[in-house]
Order: sequence, then C-alpha cells, then structure tokens
Amino acid sequence: MAAPEQGYAGLDYLDAADWGPGGGMGGEKRSYNTWINSKLIEGGYPVLSFESMFDDFGDGVVLAHLIYCLEDPKLVKKYIHGIDERRPLHPLRGHSNFLVLYKFLTEQAGIKGMSSLPINAVMHGSQTLIMGLIFRLMQKYALATAENDEAFSSLLEWVKPRCSPHKEVKNWTSSWKDGKALCALWNYLITEDQEMYEWLVDKSGQELTIDLTKCTTDTNAALTAAMSKFHKIMDVPLMITPTDMIECVEGFKKTNQIYIAEIKNAHAKWYDETKKKLDMDKASQQEANEDLEHITIGLEKYEQALKALREAQNSSNTMTTEILHVAGDDMSNSDGTDEELDKICDVARDKLTPNDEQYDYSSTLFEEAYTEFAKVKGREASKLEKQWQFKSKMNDAKAKPGEIEGMKDATHDNLDIKLEELKNKWKGKKALETLLAEYIADVDKYTDTFETITDRVIRSFEGTRNERQRRENVSQGRKELVDEVTHILEFVPRFDEVSNIVVNEDDQKVCEEKKIEAENWYNFWVNEYDRRVEEELNSGKYAQEEELADLLAIYHKFSVDLDTIVRKDTDENGNLINAVDTGISNDYNDVKTRLDVIHSLVQQFHHNERDLRQQVQAAVDDKFDAENLPGKHWYKANYDV
Repeated sequence: MAAPEQGYAGLDYLDAADWGPGGGMGGEKRSYNTWINSKLIEGGYPVLSFESMFDDFGDGVVLAHLIYCLEDPKLVKKYIHGIDERRPLHPLRGHSNFLVLYKFLTEQAGIKGMSSLPINAVMHGSQTLIMGLIFRLMQKYALATAENDEAFSSLLEWVKPRCSPHKEVKNWTSSWKDGKALCALWNYLITEDQEMYEWLVDKSGQELTIDLTKCTTDTNAALTAAMSKFHKIMDVPLMITPTDMIECVEGFKKTNQIYIAEIKNAHAKWYDETKKKLDMDKASQQEANEDLEHITIGLEKYEQALKALREAQNSSNTMTTEILHVAGDDMSNSDGTDEELDKICDVARDKLTPNDEQYDYSSTLFEEAYTEFAKVKGREASKLEKQWQFKSKMNDAKAKPGEIEGMKDATHDNLDIKLEELKNKWKGKKALETLLAEYIADVDKYTDTFETITDRVIRSFEGTRNERQRRENVSQGRKELVDEVTHILEFVPRFDEVSNIVVNEDDQKVCEEKKIEAENWYNFWVNEYDRRVEEELNSGKYAQEEELADLLAIYHKFSVDLDTIVRKDTDENGNLINAVDTGISNDYNDVKTRLDVIHSLVQQFHHNERDLRQQVQAAVDDKFDAENLPGKHWYKANYDV
C-alpha cells in the first residue's frame, strides 16, 4: 500500500506506464486484464500480456495463480494439489489443472455455474467464456459473494450517501457519465477522517480533493484525476478509463460494479494501514523513538520497493511486446540466415537491460527496508511488532530479492521462447520467399525454353522432305524439351522441405499449392508441345510436299534403273553395273536435266537395237543350218510361240 510521499507528483495525470498492458484504450477486455494483473502483482506472479490474455488461460496456470492470490492460503493448501505450472504444458496436464481448480471453485469457493464454462472451450481461448470465468471470480472475491444482484444493490446503497448531495446515484451506468459520482466518492473517502486528511495534506503539500466544477468544464480531466488518485494513493487497479465511464461502453455496467467494489475494499485496507502510519508518525513525534524511526523508514522503503516492483512487472510485459515488435520488423527485413536472425535475437535480449535495472532497483529498496527493520532491537521491539507487525514485512523484504531474480529470469525465458518462435517463423518465411523467387524465375525460363523449342521444331517442317523426317524432328524436340523442363519437378521436394519449417498455415498452403503447380507446369509444357506440333502436322500444309517427295523418289529410282540398262556397263562377269546415284534432289531443274539425259540415251538405245529381232532370227537360222536342224519354217512357228 502506498505511503504518503512528499508532493504526490502527477496525481492528476496518468501515463502509459500507469495504465499498464492494453494502455488507456479502454474496453471490457482491458478492464478484466487490469483487474487480473493487479491481483497477480499482489501475489508476486507474472502478469498477463494484453495481446495474449485469452491464450494464456489455456493451461490453467494463470487461474491457479489467481486463486492463490485471492483465496485463503489454508484452503488452498488443503484442497489444491497436483497443479503443474511448467510451461509449455501438455494439453492433458492443462486439462488436469482445470479439473482440480473447477472442483475447488465449485465446492470450496461456492461459485455456481462453473459447468456452463466448458474446460475445453476455455483451453482453446474462448473470449466469452474466459471473461465469464473472470467475472465470476470478480463477483466472489471483490464482492465477497457468489450472488451478484443482492451484493450489487448493497454496494449501490453504500455509494449513494457518500456521493450525496453532489450527485444522486441511481444506477451503475448513466449516473456516472458526468464524472460527479466518482469525484464526489473520492472527496468523501479521502476526507472522512479529518485528522488523517490534514496529515496527508501536510505530508503531500497539496490539497487532495477534486473541484467538482471541473466535472462540468472538463469531464475527462476530472475523471482522470479521480482515477489517478484512487490508483496512486489507495492502490485501486485502473480497471476502467474516463472514456469507458463517459460513453458507457459495452460491458461498462459490470466492470464499473467491480471497480467500485475494488474502491470500497482498497479504501478499507488503505484506511487501516494509513491510520497505523499516522499513529506511528504521531508516536515518532512524541517519543522520538529510534526503533520507531527505523520502522517508519523501513515501511517507506518497503512501500517504495513494492511500487518499484509493480512498475518493473508492468514494464517487463510492455517492453517485451515492444522488443518483439522491433525484432519482428528486423527479421522481416533480414536475409533469413541463422547468423543474422541470431544477431537480431541477441540485440533484442540486450534491450531488456532497462527492465533488469528496474527489478534491481526494487531489489535494492527491499534490501534497504530489511536493513532498517533489522535495526529495531530495543526493549520495546516486541511491543512495536505487536502494534505494527513489521517483522512480516521484514521477512518479505529479505526474501524478495531472491524472488525478483526469479522474475527477471522468467522475463528473459519468456522473451527467449517468443524470440525462438519469431526466429522460426521468419526463417521459414525467408526460405519460402527465396524458393518462390527461384521457382518463378525458373518457370519463366522454362516457359521461354518451351516456346523456343516448339517454335523451332514447327519451323523445321518447312524444309523437311517427308513425314518420317518431320516425325524425327518432333521426337528430338520432345526429348530436348523434357530434358529441360524436368528440372521444374525438382521444386516439388524442395517445397515439401520448406513446408516442414514454415509455421504459418498460409505459408504451408502455398508450399502445397506450388508442389501441385510445378507438376502442372511440367505436364502443360509437354502436353502443349505435343498438341501444337500435332496440330501443325495435321494442318494439311505438308501434304502436297509429301506427294511431290514420293513422286521424286519414284522418278529418281526409275532414272537410276533406266540409266543402268541403257548404258550396258558390265563387270568382268558380264553383270550390269548400277549407274551412279547422285541422290534425290529437291531442285526441279536438276531432276529435269537428269531425265533429259536419260531420254537421249533411251533414243540412242532404241536406234541401235531396232533390227535386234531380225539379227537374232538370222543368227539362229544360221546356227540351225550348221547343226542340220529343222529350217526356219519350223523355227518360225516355235519362235512365235
């Protein structure tokens, strides 16, 4: 609890550090987050991140910490066993935690309706159910009842006389919009004990009440002043913002009820402790007791240490969020190598140094408080302990530095875990970006290759004599194309490998799509090549050329055979020697010239052999006569036959 400090600097203002996680943005979520963190800080547990508030409830550890802070330690020790607080926690262990805690809240705390908050839904981060669970805790521990209607009516009755005659409070919403109700409540509570108020004013050097006319001229400023004073003097958590109260935002009624309940509880606690300090101060002035002076200094140091510790805890959450944001930006602009990502992580870790210094400062204050308490050794020490109960604070101050070291370690461990997650995320993203760039470049390259080969093969048809040669060109072109575009399939296992390291579902989906796309590109290029060349071959452009080539081949063979016969060149055995084959020419003039030459030879052959039959018959007759064979009349008949 904050002790009176000279000047109460900045009582009418609140900055980002005062608002804590979620800032001064307002809203029901921020209200619940602030309430939870105020309890966790009191118990010395890590605070919740505003951004991951609902996810952090998923393993039951946060709920356990809240119960430890809110409930009677004896009940907790007796009924709550087997809570696993290790993180990250297996879902089955988290479910086991919730079973133990739900049973305690139902049977020991008397909270009704826990079955309407399914454990599985809470573990999966259901915002509605988690906020419902938190509100049940607020009802139970802020109002000391599990039944809200009667308790809230009673609380409203407590408020009404404390705001009168400045404001008639009729409800929990519209009656608070102009700021007068909250400011009037503050003025009443701070001045209720006039002697204490005068002592506080003397200590602070300033008036602590709020001018109610300010509610008319600047409602926001008036509410800010009231909320700031409640927070900084009575340690009331900043559950709501001036905007929440002025606009009565969604969920305001419930959060305002809990906020006023917190004011009532905090005031009672603050009043008792401040009364003791006042009495101590009076005793110190009257008796000038050295031991009492040590206690006074020790308590002041102790309260300063608690405040410094709360600031360090709030700062650790805010600073971690900012560090991760900057690290994420740096990683997004990096080349994604392990070396560069590790360097970014090292720089990020160094940025926690200011927060470490805050923790160290609070630790130093606890040590100074312990030193002061330890100096109380006079004969009246036992009596002073009975009156001021400083020894419990002394023991706490002695233990706190060790706990603070644990908090520092937890902050660093939390940052390390989140940096590792961030590193894995961007390592995967950068690997995917690099692979995508290479893949796109290769798709463009192989598309150009496909177009080049297809165009070249089709153009080759024009200078090809026959279908067989064109088909050979098609086959060679297809083999060349397949050899080239097959390389695109190498990306399939590479995308599969990258999909195992990316953590984002969208990135994994891209990998799967690109694996299919690579295969589709390969099939497209090959099938489209086949389609285009086949379409070109079947277009009818080359039919006449084919017929001409066949005709030229026939004429050529005929000319060679005819040339062989008419030349009558023979070898030593009398066998005809084939004429020289110069090959089929596509030139019409070459073919015509050759045929003209053969035509001349045929005419000469015909001239030389026109009397061949008569010569043969005369030769035969002469031979028959020489052999005394039958004459030409017999021969003639048989010759004709």
